Amino acid sequence: MIIETDKNSESLWEKIETLPVVLCHKDFWITNIIYTDEKIFLLDWDTTGFGYLGEDVAQLISDDIDAEKMHEYCRACVPAYLKGFNEHSGIPQVNDLHLRDRIIMSLGYRYVENYKFAETEEERETSLNLLQKIYEL
Repeated sequence: MIIETDKNSESLWEKIETLPVVLCHKDFWITNIIYTDEKIFLLDWDTTGFGYLGEDVAQLISDDIDAEKMHEYCRACVPAYLKGFNEHSGIPQVNDLHLRDRIIMSLGYRYVENYKFAETEEERETSLNLLQKIYEL
């Protein structure tokens, strides 16, 4: 899967580059999100910058999560992300974030390294499960 993605990286980047460039958090994962009093707050904005639409949600879904919940997170987060963007951006609707390819390109190698250098069978199994869930997206 990763080798195939690498071989096709030029065409994948061409697809991603059709997405709007937007302000991104760039460190968007669960510990930087606080929900209190029915409000959501995002922390740690020091890496903020511009990136292609979907960068933050791809990172949130795939970074440091339980592999068994990846599909559930995709079903919940991606439609909400797109709905919010499409309602409030004022530009033509976006429906495809090329999410699977983005996750493979940004985090797939990390999971392969985690598998390769795992110190326990449990760590190896966790990395393998994450790669399988990305493949199934």
